[in-house]
Amino acid sequence: MINKIKSILYKKKRQIYNYPNYTLKKVFWEDNVDNHYYGHYQILKKYSKTALPYKINGEVQHGWSPTSGITSENSSSKSIKKNRFYLFNEENKKKAINAGYKNIVIIGSPFIYIENLNQNFIKKIPNSLICFPTHNHEWAGFKDTLNSYQKYCTDLLKISKKFKKITISLFWKEYEDSNIKKVFKDHGFSIVTMGPRDNNPNFLHRFVKIVSEHEYLSSDSFSSAVFYGLYLKKKVFIYSRLIYENELWGKENENAENELIHYKMKYPELLWQNFEDKSYYRIGEKELGSKFKLSPREMRKMFGWKINKLFF
Repeated sequence: MINKIKSILYKKKRQIYNYPNYTLKKVFWEDNVDNHYYGHYQILKKYSKTALPYKINGEVQHGWSPTSGITSENSSSKSIKKNRFYLFNEENKKKAINAGYKNIVIIGSPFIYIENLNQNFIKKIPNSLICFPTHNHEWAGFKDTLNSYQKYCTDLLKISKKFKKITISLFWKEYEDSNIKKVFKDHGFSIVTMGPRDNNPNFLHRFVKIVSEHEYLSSDSFSSAVFYGLYLKKKVFIYSRLIYENELWGKENENAENELIHYKMKYPELLWQNFEDKSYYRIGEKELGSKFKLSPREMRKMFGWKINKLFF
């Protein structure tokens, strides 16, 4: 009997001893990789005027998406589908619910929470264009990236005389490939990169700074860069085409060609032949969920960022 009591007391002692460490890790120090992409966590934390390094009580969509915006969308795990996800817009929410996710909250893109955007601006070069060609990532991409980018460059040359300066923004992986950079440099195009998406809290601030220097922004497909550019009131147009089903690999690209066609029909005014030298800012607002933007107080409440979480 005495030994049993000692055993119970020992277990309680260990629980009390470990409680502070366990609780702190549960409440603080965000460890969801998706929430850190592109510096999103730091942007949201700063906007909410929160000093303590709380965890977000869910997963934030880390980029514009024609699908649900949830990385694990095709998962069959019931437990994952019970988790909370913070998405950009109503279209993302609709597709997430159709995929079996119920705990969905629309808060808009982290991009709309960047404070004092104009403080990142630099002097604009009139008639300048920055391009964001579709890039590879870990789960999908081009079967022959060099060939795809050569075709893109050939298309750009057809309209290059209309612009004073053309800059190509490459994802970090393509930027490390000297052969890809050479494709564009040989024709006098400038090359930049925003850097890796991981451990790069200044990614979007750098994006704003570099894009602000240009009057026009273009891509071959609908992407985060396109809608961020529209939100910054740039003259954005879709030009060229790299996304063909037979030239892509990866599960995420299975419907890429159909999705591109869908958005071309949805926003025909953004196509090169239609955009009429205008900025369609309202499209950027819509796709980035501007009307769902939270106040700092609402964000703290939504994310559960309050000190009493340490005790309850």
